Order: sequence, then C-alpha cells, then structure tokens
Amino acid sequence: MRFLNPTFIKFVLGFLAIIAIGVAAVFFLGVQDTSTPATPIVDEPR
Repeated sequence: MRFLNPTFIKFVLGFLAIIAIGVAAVFFLGVQDTSTPATPIVDEPR
C-alpha cells in the first residue's frame, strides 16, 4: 500500500480533525442558540 505513508496519514487525520471540529462547533453553537432566533454568522448581501 504505497499511499499509506505517514505523510498521507497525517494529511487525512488533519483533514478529518478539521471537519470534526467544524461539525462540533456548528452543533455546539446550534445547541447554545436554541433559545434565541437563529442568526447567520456571516450576513449574506440582500
């Protein structure tokens, strides 16, 4: 398995960690903001 070298493994783990942190942050903020009306973090131009 040539593609299972340490560099590739570190890249995949880092990528999965970034995704996991992003999902956890969105989930945490969603749970914390249930008492207030949902407001987007980035205001889209209307």
